[in-house]
Amino acid sequence: MKDPADYTIAANFMWCCTMALNGLIQKGVPNDWAIHAIGHELTALYGIDHARTLAIIAPRHYAHFLDNKKEKLAQYGERVWNITEGTVEEKANVAIAKTEEFFREFWNKKPFVVRSMISKEIMGALIDGDHLAGLSLEEGVESRLVKKGKKHNDWTCDY
Repeated sequence: MKDPADYTIAANFMWCCTMALNGLIQKGVPNDWAIHAIGHELTALYGIDHARTLAIIAPRHYAHFLDNKKEKLAQYGERVWNITEGTVEEKANVAIAKTEEFFREFWNKKPFVVRSMISKEIMGALIDGDHLAGLSLEEGVESRLVKKGKKHNDWTCDY
């Protein structure tokens, strides 16, 4: 993404995620939730957050089942990564590689900010500030401090 702070892009991304998860777009087409199910198992067994489990599993799963998925992966590569050259299988392989590169280079390192996703009133009803601060001190709870620097795209993340 050119500008991770762009609210319109973030909102569009969240809308796409919502449509993907609500089942509407999968009607009438074959679908495969194996990666998602395996991700839940890894989360339960090892405490890895669900998004990271998907990033770990997806590229290997796609490569393993390439023969069955290459047309859809090539289409994904064309539409998302603008891959225009090569055979269907070559496009699919490049799409897998670009997805893995995205997971490694961008997604796990740079904060993704969606401002005002949950209002202060709703957040306050879910958990109060004192309780949240207390949770951050517990050994088994992962937390991150995300700070914006003085420049437009200057972010740091401390674990």
